[in-house]
Amino acid sequence: MKKVKPILSPDELTRLIGAAADWNPKYNMLLRLGFETGLRISDILRLKPCMIKDQTLILTEKKTGKTRVIKLDTGFSRYLKNYARRYRLSKTDYYIFRYPKDKDKPLSRIRAWALIKTIAKEQGLEDIGTHTMRKTFAVNLYNQTGSLEKVREALNHSTEEITKKYLKT
Repeated sequence: MKKVKPILSPDELTRLIGAAADWNPKYNMLLRLGFETGLRISDILRLKPCMIKDQTLILTEKKTGKTRVIKLDTGFSRYLKNYARRYRLSKTDYYIFRYPKDKDKPLSRIRAWALIKTIAKEQGLEDIGTHTMRKTFAVNLYNQTGSLEKVREALNHSTEEITKKYLKT
């Protein structure tokens, strides 16, 4: 498996998110959630409106089984609620990122990866995949705080050694 890299340039990040919005607001939301929260794609795709309370996202990670509580930025929280309202996701058991042919299934990881890869390639970005969102979140948080411990906690890693791998570019 080829390793993906974080997006280090704010311009590249803006271009990718903007291009996703041009494709479909759903893909824009998917990318924004990844870059804003650092969640794994498997957790993003399983999100339901009932997991968002006020400005807090509460979920159980698929990979680790750990409960995550993520405080959302006020503007992003409002954007997410408007998105759910716009796409009539008021039923709490609907996935935010539903599979087009079966509304009761979340979008697949493979489909999300292919979409992100295609949008990135159109923007001239290479080595971009679903894990790019998590790595970019880690690098940006580290650059803002200078704290490896804060990044480790935000990614819900068990050790700093695992977190250090995310910060290598």
